[in-house]
Amino acid sequence: MQVVSDSDILIHLAKLNELKLIKKLSGCAYIPRYVELEMMRCQYDEVGIIEDAIQRGILKVYETEDSVASSIASRYGIHIGEGHVKELAEKLHAEIFLSNYPLCHMTPGS
Repeated sequence: MQVVSDSDILIHLAKLNELKLIKKLSGCAYIPRYVELEMMRCQYDEVGIIEDAIQRGILKVYETEDSVASSIASRYGIHIGEGHVKELAEKLHAEIFLSNYPLCHMTPGS
């Protein structure tokens, strides 16, 4: 089962020290490089926990295309970060999309 995630869910799980739930759910979650950099730039208190999850393979970072993500963001009226996650979800044929932003949820054939 392929799982992709936006930063919001990861930050909340890290605050609770519960990123291990991702490992229990699916082994790992895939995130775009954009999301990784977004979390690191914002200097959340949980950056160390998130970096550790990347090192341990709970989070796996993938490259995405800015132009594709921008097009998706414009089409759906979402933030560019969510556009990157949606692009990755489509690329990986992900079954689960972790986000608290309702317009990002996947539908069959989207």
